[in-house]
Amino acid sequence: MYIDSSKIRINQPGRAARLILCLELHAQFPEGFNFAQRVPEMVAQVRAARDAGFASLWFPHHWLTHPMQMLQITPVMGFIAAHAEGMTIGPNILILPPLNPVHVAEEAATLDVLSGGNYVLGVGLGYRQPEFDAFGISLSERAPRFNEGITLMRRLLSEGRGSHKGRFYTVNDAGIGVKPVRPGGPPIYVAGQADVSVRRAARIGDAWLIVNTSGLGKVMSLMQTYRAALKEYGRTPMEFPITVECYVSARQATAHEECRGPLEYKYAAYAAWGLQDHTTQGSFEDFARDRFIIGDKASVNAEIARYREHSNAAAELGLSRFTLGKPGRAPPSGGYDDTAKLAQPAARVLDPHRILPYCVSRPQKQLSYLTAMVRAQQQERKQAPRLTRGPSNS
Repeated sequence: MYIDSSKIRINQPGRAARLILCLELHAQFPEGFNFAQRVPEMVAQVRAARDAGFASLWFPHHWLTHPMQMLQITPVMGFIAAHAEGMTIGPNILILPPLNPVHVAEEAATLDVLSGGNYVLGVGLGYRQPEFDAFGISLSERAPRFNEGITLMRRLLSEGRGSHKGRFYTVNDAGIGVKPVRPGGPPIYVAGQADVSVRRAARIGDAWLIVNTSGLGKVMSLMQTYRAALKEYGRTPMEFPITVECYVSARQATAHEECRGPLEYKYAAYAAWGLQDHTTQGSFEDFARDRFIIGDKASVNAEIARYREHSNAAAELGLSRFTLGKPGRAPPSGGYDDTAKLAQPAARVLDPHRILPYCVSRPQKQLSYLTAMVRAQQQERKQAPRLTRGPSNS
């Protein structure tokens, strides 16, 4: 079943890049949406992505998002695993410090079994004060809790039974309830958008989860930090995954206007939550430039090609896994009268090597989900060379 982490091809500087295309599935809806009616549509998106050749599905995570509705990703991933049929699934990202790592390790092992060994655990520090307050965890403790939590999870997922006595967590001669399918347990990918976080990803993560929300120039600068840290710690990452918001329109001229509302709403929420560099003040076109991929089929293909060119350049990105996020939130007040113009048949047949829109229609005055679909070169996936995961050096 694809993807076994030992078969992932790592891009090295100076070598031709091979981008594996993935999809971030948003389990987030404006206030007033009926979730029971949305579930079949989510399943339809998963099946369309699977049939189009997408390699993996990723899920965002937060708590206490009212008035925005947001499904919790662990049960959603367990449900979706039955429909993904060979696709890798994972959180992008699970906020780790407020959680007990024993609980996270137990669920990770279970999801690895349910997905047939195709689970990746993507984790990050988190930043929202209300989330940490609700769990009784100080924001000042998030980094040491994160580090100790990953050490404990690796031990539980790989050793079966053992003991741990740390600053925050204790396990006395015990083991988790199920053995992961993947030897050593699921890979742990670490998110970060600052130098210190990227160095942490190099030190204790199997890969750095890159999010291009501050512009490609910032990503390239952080990649230099990451590569230097990898060399310092003697680590080799499993891959170089990046997530980019993507909107594919039928018309280039109207593409930005069609997705302006949900993207402005989303990033205004991030800014209000305290995440830096997420303000949408000023021109939306200026804000979107180098952050998002927006346009018709031809322009989106050209923009992805630009990322590939960066990947091919020595000492630059070296990307291997390209996750397409999609504008998935609408303002609570709605206000999208032209939704019908965006809707496309869910059963659209996708052409090879083309990016085509797939949308699920929504009630009047609500946003359509639009997902970029690609038919990948499936034989190429099967021929990727084997690679052994390096030590955690935690």
